[in-house]
Amino acid sequence: MTYQDAAVRRGRRPLDRALTLICAAALLLTSSACTNGRAERLRQLVKALCALGIWCPPAPLGCKTCDPAYLHAGRCERLPLGNGDEEWVRDDNSLLCGATQFAEVGGELHSSCVRGKCTGTAAGPLALIGFEALPVDEIPASVVRAIPAAGEVLYDNQPVVIQFDETMNPTGVVLNGALGQEAAPAYAFSRTDRFNDTLTIQPAGRWTTGPRGLTVDLKDDTGNPSSVSISWHVLAEGAPATPDFAQCRPEQGTTCGERWFLPYVAQFAATGGVPPYTWQAGAGALPHDAEAFAVVGTFAGQRAECPPCLGPICIPLVLNCTQPVGFDVCVKDALGSQTCHPVRWEFGL
Repeated sequence: MTYQDAAVRRGRRPLDRALTLICAAALLLTSSACTNGRAERLRQLVKALCALGIWCPPAPLGCKTCDPAYLHAGRCERLPLGNGDEEWVRDDNSLLCGATQFAEVGGELHSSCVRGKCTGTAAGPLALIGFEALPVDEIPASVVRAIPAAGEVLYDNQPVVIQFDETMNPTGVVLNGALGQEAAPAYAFSRTDRFNDTLTIQPAGRWTTGPRGLTVDLKDDTGNPSSVSISWHVLAEGAPATPDFAQCRPEQGTTCGERWFLPYVAQFAATGGVPPYTWQAGAGALPHDAEAFAVVGTFAGQRAECPPCLGPICIPLVLNCTQPVGFDVCVKDALGSQTCHPVRWEFGL
């Protein structure tokens, strides 16, 4: 080792010690480890200072040149007209290129942002210290809403509508999953907030009933891929979306009853909604096995206060035990939809 090399190393030691102490102190507050290597310690130190709100490095300098089809680097802003129109605003620090596009929709002229590729960027301090910043134009599009909402009822003749937060590429859409295999080959894009941000998918005939899923693979207008998976419960057209039952309801022409001293039993059955169902009896209900009733809907039991009895001495007991008994029964489906009705038990001689 030469004298000059030794001098350089001696000169670096104070810097190394300072970086180690400052890095350790800053990272102690952010629950991280201070690793070896000057470049890595410097990177972690800057990251810790930024996380603590003390200082953050500036963003990359932005685009130098844009694709000729687009005007300049910038950002998209929503116009304050309330009709979803947009305008591309110049911003030399942006990593995006784009322009304002005009089109006639429903007889009216509307504007939207179209994005292009940045063909040359200038590296800023973030790149120099090893940060990996994700440019805005590389963020995949996400779902704003689905109609029906995920997990809800979808009727077998009902289209699926998915709205994205970006303008989507209307070509190259791939449909998979159980519903994807049953979808009509022609899907359609329309405008809700942006051009081509809403995808509508129709069934080729009718969706198969039951729990069914759909996966959509597509790209936005800048080529960034997105994959969306959503599931619904498909019901037949006209089937009620909420569960219901008719047992032990005199107004429905159904009665439940037994001789006053015998065990009683009734089997409840639900229609509509999404099975499986759960059952519950309200206050004042006859004695029954609540767990068995909840799962299979079988209501059964016997009143201990009404034992078999003969003779005139039994008249008060018989009069009391032959009175009808009413209470509420509720049924809930797999989606949480619930229906309750008053039911009535008749006890005869």
